[in-house]
Amino acid sequence: MTQPTQQLRIIAQPKALYRERYDSEQYKTGNRIQRYIRAEDNQLKLEYPTIEISKEWCDGILPQYIRVTSVTVPNDMEPIVCVHPYPIDSDDSSVQKDPANNALYFPITKGDFTNGRKSFLLTRKKLVQSELKSHGPLRIAGSALSFNQLKFCPTATWTSNGVTFANRSIVGQYPSAIFVNANNTIYLTNREDNTIVIWHEESVNPAQTISGNFTDSESLFVTANGDIYIDDGLKNGRVQKWSSETNIFVTVTNVNSSCYGLFVDINDTLYCSIFNRHQVVKRSLNDSVMNSNRVAAGTGIGGSDSNQLKNPLGIFVDVNLNLYVADCENHRVQLFQRGESNGMTVAGSTSLNPTITLRCPNGIILDAEKYLFIVDLGNHRIIGSGLNGFRCLVGCYGEGSQSNQLSDPFSLSFDHSGNMFVTDQSNHRIQKFQYTEESCDEDKNEIPDGFRTELLNN
Repeated sequence: MTQPTQQLRIIAQPKALYRERYDSEQYKTGNRIQRYIRAEDNQLKLEYPTIEISKEWCDGILPQYIRVTSVTVPNDMEPIVCVHPYPIDSDDSSVQKDPANNALYFPITKGDFTNGRKSFLLTRKKLVQSELKSHGPLRIAGSALSFNQLKFCPTATWTSNGVTFANRSIVGQYPSAIFVNANNTIYLTNREDNTIVIWHEESVNPAQTISGNFTDSESLFVTANGDIYIDDGLKNGRVQKWSSETNIFVTVTNVNSSCYGLFVDINDTLYCSIFNRHQVVKRSLNDSVMNSNRVAAGTGIGGSDSNQLKNPLGIFVDVNLNLYVADCENHRVQLFQRGESNGMTVAGSTSLNPTITLRCPNGIILDAEKYLFIVDLGNHRIIGSGLNGFRCLVGCYGEGSQSNQLSDPFSLSFDHSGNMFVTDQSNHRIQKFQYTEESCDEDKNEIPDGFRTELLNN
C-alpha cells in the first residue's frame, strides 16, 4: 500500500444527544438509559459523527480500522477531564472494544471507501444529565501514525538470538538511526556514505538509496506521507526534509548542532534533542518562520534537577503530547508532561520505583499500552517495562558480537508483526529479533492495522 496523499476530513461533528423518549426505544442496563451522540444537521443530512475517507486509504488485503477514543485534552487554562468511554451498541459485534484505553475500533469496509465516508454510532456512558451536556468535537489525531505502535502484553518476549538483517557492506560503519514505518518500509541512516537506505517489506535487499548534502546524521523520522526528516546539524546546523512528492531536500529548521533524536508529533511539531546544549527544542512545521524553535525540555545547562538534562539522546512524543527523553549522562529517562518544564524520572535508579539501572539510554519507544522500550546503550541491551518494572529483552548476555549480544546499540523500531530491529552500532550491523507470539495471549497483543482517530473533549 502506498502512502495516501488525501487527508481524512471530518464532515459531521457531534452536535446533540438523542435520549429515548418511549419505553419501546429504551435500552437499559441497571439504571442507565442509552443516549446517542447525534451529528449536526448539515447539507449531507448525516445522522452520526462522520469522516470523509478517500479510496487511496483502501489496502485491499489487510483489514483496516478507525480508532475512536476519549482522551484528556489540556487547554491554555487547565486540563479538561476526559469523559468515560463511549460504548458502541452491544449488537454490533464488528466493533472491537478496548476499555482500558477508552477506545473503539471501527472496521472499514470496501463500501465505506466506495461511499467516501464513515459514520460512528456512539453512546454516552454517564448517569448525570449535566455531564451529558458537554460532548467534544471529533478530531483527527494524525490520519495514521507513521510508525507501528503495537500493543504488547507485559510478558512479551523476543528471541534472544538475533538475525543480521544488514551488515557493514550495506549500513556502513556505526549505523545510527533506524525507522520502520506502518507499511513495514525500513529506513536507515548510513553515516559512512551519507545516505538513507530504504528496504520495502519482506525484502532483504535495499530498494532505494537516497543521497543528499547531509553528513554524520544521528537521527531520522518518517511521516505518514513518506517525507523523511534527517539530522544534518553537526556541520551544516540544520534539519532537512526529503519530500516524497518532489524527491528534493529542503531545510526545515536551523539548530546549529546535531539532533540526536528527531520526532514529529500528531500536530506536525518537529522535536530535536540537542546533545551538546542539554535541551530538546521544537517548532511547528506549519510555522513559516524558520528560526521559531522553542524549548520543550531542559534549561540549556547540563544538570540532574527535574528541569534539567545532560546530553539528551532519543526522544518520543505520545498522542497526548507528553515528551519522553533519554537523558544519557544522567542515566535516566525523563517524562515531561505537556506544558511542564519539570520532568519525572520514569526509568533509572532515581525513579520512584527503581527496578533497573541504566547507562546512557538512547532510543525510546512507547507502545499502545504505555510500556517503554529503551535502548540501554552503555549496557549493550534493550530493556522494556512491564507490570513489575523493567526487564532485559535482548542483548542480555553482555557486550559482544554473537547473535545474542549487542555492542553500543543506538536505536530500535518495530515492524507491524512486533519484530524488533536494532542498530548494533559497534558491530556495524542491523539485528532483527523475532517477536514470540506465544509469549502473550493473542487477543492481548494484537491491535488492528489502520487509521488512528480520536474523539476529544473540550
